[in-house]
Amino acid sequence: MRWQIEGFVFCDQQQSLTHDGKRQQLEPILVELLSYFCNNPDNIISRDTLVETVWLGRTVTDSAVNRAITKLRRCFADDPRTPRFIATFPKKGYKFIAVANRITPDDTTTLQPGNTALPVRTARRQASGKWLLYTTAAAIAVAIGLLWYQGSDKATSLFTAAKPLTRSSGQEWQPRISPDQQYLTYTEIVSNNMQLFIKKLSDGHTIEVMSEAEANAWVGPASWSPAGDKIVYLVATKDYCRYYLQAFDAMTLGEPQLIHNCPAGSYGKIAFTHSDNLLVFTERSAANAPYVLFAFDLATGKKRKLNQPPLILAGNVSFDLHPTQNKLLVSSVDEQMWERFYSLDLNTDTIKLLFKLNSYICCGIWDHSGKRVVLMGEHPAVQLISYDLQGTDRQVIYAGSQQLHAPERHPNGRDYVFAAGSSNLDVHFYSFSSGQTQQITNTSVDDRLVVISPQQNKVAYVGLASGTEEIWLADSDGKNQRQLSHFADQRHFLDLTWSPDGKQLAALMLNEIHLFDISHNSNRVLLIPQTEIRAISFQDQQKLFYSVKQDGNWLVKQYNLATNEVSATESKWQFVRFAVNADDTLWLDQQNNLYTGATAQPAELPQPDSLNIMAGRHFNLRKLGANWYWQLWDNDQYQLYSITAEHQQPQPLLRSDSPHFDLSETGIFYHVAEQRNTDIFQTVALK
Repeated sequence: MRWQIEGFVFCDQQQSLTHDGKRQQLEPILVELLSYFCNNPDNIISRDTLVETVWLGRTVTDSAVNRAITKLRRCFADDPRTPRFIATFPKKGYKFIAVANRITPDDTTTLQPGNTALPVRTARRQASGKWLLYTTAAAIAVAIGLLWYQGSDKATSLFTAAKPLTRSSGQEWQPRISPDQQYLTYTEIVSNNMQLFIKKLSDGHTIEVMSEAEANAWVGPASWSPAGDKIVYLVATKDYCRYYLQAFDAMTLGEPQLIHNCPAGSYGKIAFTHSDNLLVFTERSAANAPYVLFAFDLATGKKRKLNQPPLILAGNVSFDLHPTQNKLLVSSVDEQMWERFYSLDLNTDTIKLLFKLNSYICCGIWDHSGKRVVLMGEHPAVQLISYDLQGTDRQVIYAGSQQLHAPERHPNGRDYVFAAGSSNLDVHFYSFSSGQTQQITNTSVDDRLVVISPQQNKVAYVGLASGTEEIWLADSDGKNQRQLSHFADQRHFLDLTWSPDGKQLAALMLNEIHLFDISHNSNRVLLIPQTEIRAISFQDQQKLFYSVKQDGNWLVKQYNLATNEVSATESKWQFVRFAVNADDTLWLDQQNNLYTGATAQPAELPQPDSLNIMAGRHFNLRKLGANWYWQLWDNDQYQLYSITAEHQQPQPLLRSDSPHFDLSETGIFYHVAEQRNTDIFQTVALK
């Protein structure tokens, strides 16, 4: 929806505020706040009401509300002493006093399916506290005869709203609604533990599945049998992986039946097909291996590996069963890191590539007709998108302001269910000398991938304050923040690294490397083929190293920034990470042996068995003189450990909410989630 607010134009879908041709990007929480003000002008709104309606009842402090109000006032250059937009009423609340008018399409304008200029929702409550449906301008479509898709080849409507199915303080994920539409299974992360629940939708009564599982076990996700009388689900820890089957009857569960032991380190999913006896599931051979698709026959207890796309990155963990046919939609990346969508016939074990999308996008499902694909929009996903089976006819079928996660079909044949929410990841600094922590960034959105400059006076990080991922710079104490990149699109950053002189910054994206000149605010793309890239690192001002896979092995490459020439290094090495102090440089050979220093001498680190030297695209290990630091995943958080000259055993140091951290001589830069909230929603289709 678009609003005219005095001389400003506010677009909540584009998360922008425009005045005199100058466009400001708004943080998502400011979009929600301004949307609520526009819908409730000239009313004094209490803090409690704002928390309930804008922050959706999440636990927030008064200072967080104050900061959001202050930031919004700055966007309008509004003086709180003589306000023209937001007036403060002490001990009562705030009133939006500016005139806000909806900008609607001209009466002669034709509303096209998938028109992204219209559908947006804002969360609202009535004084009674009961949730209203999210409202959007797409309701105009009713008046001009836009009808819901009923089996034709084209989806010809937009969803007007989404209603919440869960509202707890934790993170609810992975929804599945029973075939009779009476029950919802979902997982919830509370206190770093994932639990599986079944909720009766009519009265909200909830039971826990496998409540006797050990404290550190992750339980779920689940899948319903075609008749809705059984569920099948995962129970996993770092030491084991198990799939269970359990009978279900009117909120009563039978005894759990262990049907398959998968390798430790697997955290996949399992699903019924259209037969009670045939299941499809994913597992991986080891913690860092890709996921492989299997079929499992309950009658014989036998599994078979399915024909499937090549195993790249995480492999084939994302799949969906066709609504009426015995075939899967498999989402899997190719060697260029772009998403491909395959149809896999379970009867004939034949696979067919449907289409490819050159975008950072994920997790497709069949639509209700089986003639289209529905998936999240590009990162950070706030839309549900629909494509035909050729990857054309792109349509936006739902749009919101919270980040969406993988959708599932509702058994009513019309709607979809999905998790949606927000997070607030901030940068923190831990001081070696004092043992105290200091907050470096404090926005209402994610700030991540923090790296300290070699001179230790600047930090760079990736932030969502503008609505999309951009690189930001600040002093090492968080002051003097400024935006370095201005892409304003859906690209995704995976790693950052400084040049030794602190004048350049290399940024690893999905399948390419960008080089930023800090002084001139310019950037260029390095001339290398699009592929999976890991471990970017400067050796000096002109040489950037990175690793790519060739013939099944990771190999280190050297890029000359002056000549744009790429050369191979000794084939012995998988990865290298150079450090300001050459003695702290890390090398990993093809046998996963660790070496250190400029001349690559065998490391003397007493390695714990569970230490993963690499964490995805970057090193999970740092050396600082005689001291070593690394993180291990531990129930939805990361425990950072150290081994120092005084301790020959790993010592727990702090807990982080990100797999990424960086070191300086004085301390550790890491990330803390100030807020995480995810709920499950159901779309509401046009009648």
